[in-house]
Amino acid sequence: QNDPVPEGLTPEQQKLFLGCEACMWAEQIDDFNFDQRLWFRGNIFGERLWSFNMSDRTDVLMRVLKQNCRLLQRGLKCTMFDIQPRRDLRRVCELLLPPQ
Repeated sequence: QNDPVPEGLTPEQQKLFLGCEACMWAEQIDDFNFDQRLWFRGNIFGERLWSFNMSDRTDVLMRVLKQNCRLLQRGLKCTMFDIQPRRDLRRVCELLLPPQ
């Protein structure tokens, strides 16, 4: 099990640990690109915190790709991320996930 509590804390300090938070800010964030950046980066942040094995890059990339497909299926404007550039991600999503 992956435990996001930082190492080196005393048991008393560990009891105070509530979780993790990701913030997003930039000079060029607006209504048009907010979702694209937020959802993709949040997905990677979650993988980093709670994945059991980050050393298998292919496995991590496939989970991120599938999550991007889920976001697209739900109508969110997430970043078009794929392992192979210039591939039509919507067609890849049709193969990876059942239609809703």
